[in-house]
Parts: sequence; C-alpha cells; structure tokens
Amino acid sequence: MGKNKFTFIILIALIALSLYYFLTQKETTIKKDLSNFAVEDTASITKIFIADKLNQQVTIVRDGKHWYADGKYLCREDAIEVLLTTIKDIEVKSPVSKASMENEIKHLAAKSVKVEIYTGSDKPIKVYYVGGATLDNQGTYMLLENSAVPFIMHVPGFFGYLSTRYFTDAKLWRDNSIFKSEFSELKTVKLEYPKDKTKDFVITNLNNNKFEVKSLATNEIVANYDTFKVKKYLSAFIRFGYEAPVVNIKSEKRDSLLNVLPEYIYTVELTNGRKESLKLFNVPVSKEEMEKYKKVVPFDPDRMYGFFSNDKEVVTVQTQLIYPITKVAGDFIKR
Repeated sequence: MGKNKFTFIILIALIALSLYYFLTQKETTIKKDLSNFAVEDTASITKIFIADKLNQQVTIVRDGKHWYADGKYLCREDAIEVLLTTIKDIEVKSPVSKASMENEIKHLAAKSVKVEIYTGSDKPIKVYYVGGATLDNQGTYMLLENSAVPFIMHVPGFFGYLSTRYFTDAKLWRDNSIFKSEFSELKTVKLEYPKDKTKDFVITNLNNNKFEVKSLATNEIVANYDTFKVKKYLSAFIRFGYEAPVVNIKSEKRDSLLNVLPEYIYTVELTNGRKESLKLFNVPVSKEEMEKYKKVVPFDPDRMYGFFSNDKEVVTVQTQLIYPITKVAGDFIKR
C-alpha cells in the first residue's frame, strides 16, 4: 500500500471519529489552531511536498535563490511566487455549515491534495489537505492534518479558488528558460555557424562596461565596437526560453536531427563555470502546413527545434526570438 493511500485511510478514520464531536459543538467553540493554515515567514520555507490521490507527487526544494522540482527542474518563478503568496496569505473565509459538513468531509477524504511545508527539519511545520471549490468558485475546502474540522479558505483580494495552485506534475512547475542569469554573471556568449564557420564569434564580458568581440575564424578582435549593441545582445541571454517541450518525438527522428549539422549553436558560460549550449535545427514543413502558409516553404518559419542540456532536452524555439541574436562579429562595429 502506498504512503499516500495509507495517509488518506488514516484521514478517513480520523474524520469518522471526530465528526460526531464537531456536530455537537457550536461554531464559536472551534479552536483557532484548527483553522491556522498560513505560514507567515515564507522566507524560512525550504521544502514543499504536494501529493494527490492518484499517487502523483512533487517535492519542491529551495536552493539559494532558486527552487527545483524533484531535484531536476528549475521552477517557474511565477508559479513559486503564487504558491508562497497563497501559503502566507491564506485565510478562513467561513466555516463549513453543519448541514454540508458530512458531504464535504467525504469529498476531502475522496479527492484532495496533501501539502507538507518544511523549514529545514525533517518534520513539517504545517500539513493540510486541499479540496475542491465552493459552488460560487470563490472559496476552497481545506482541512488541517489531525483535524476533523474543514474550512472554506481564500486569499483576500483574490476572486477564485485555490486548488489549481497546488499541482503535482513536476513538468508543470518547470521554468522554460534555456539560458538564465544576471548580467554580471555572464562571462562569454559564443555563436557558431556549423555550416559556415567564417561567421563564428564570441563575446567576453570584461566587466566595468568593457567587452571583447572576437571572430573565431580569424581571431581578430573588433576594436571599435558599439557598447550599446554588445550589451543589448548579451542581455538577450539573461532570460532566453523555449516555446514548448517536444514530448512525442520519435527516437529515429531525434537521431536523424542530431546527425546533421545544426543551423546555429549558442553557448553561454557563466562566471561560476557553468555552461549551457543550445543547438538549433530547422523544422521541416508538412503538406498541411504548406497549405497553411499558402506557399512552398521548406522549413517552418515560426519555430525551430532546440536541443540543450547535453542534447537530452528537445524543445521548440520561436524564430522571433532567434533572429535578433543571430549576428556576426561585424554587426557590433560602431557606425
């Protein structure tokens, strides 16, 4: 029996034992600790564990200023911010009425998401269950562990339910960045043209608003570079993301792509020594897509295939993001 299933069985037993007591009490006698869901100091949170009834689960861990899902994926900043805000600001909107108490307890026992919040130790400081939405979609049924008293919870100022903020798919937590850093962390950005090596170049950040732009084919350095152009180019790599993961690509197609020369290879090195490379390949156009574009086009003009993380990750990247960073060394000369 899985851990999650066992936990929910215990939950049902606890609810059954405590239900009679609750129904015989006045709502005003409910202890505050039964409704204390919030964690005020979210900066102290180091780990959040979320599990659902389908045995899907995710562990989100803080590492410095970033969060990672299941130790693999850098988390989306927007999703983490929303979750932490929810954990901090969540409040009781109203108690569950005695008339609907039994039904809501059954619903929580049958379908809810368990949330464990940690602040450094192996023991969570808060554990609760997140159920479904109220009929008006303006509240969410929730229950603290070791309690049989559910509440309708909300975040003041937010109109909607909170269940969707606690999701268990690690890939949905994933940040779509390929390159991500602060400008000061950028050490070098290199662009290679495997089909025309004469265009290869690298830019080195020398700090203090100084840079080196060098052709890799001739080793010539661009002496009269335009500082604004260089900084604008490098800034594109502070946060460069993909459009979507390619999840259904066949292994033979993947291998065939990697066996041909890519159009471009971007490599970003940070001051801490970490490197990430992105290989970009054209996406062939099907007959149906040719009809969409109403002309014969050999490749999709809107997106390219991208391989990164040592070619393990396959994604699509929008060409509108690629074209502005497709340069040659001469493009940075001051005019």
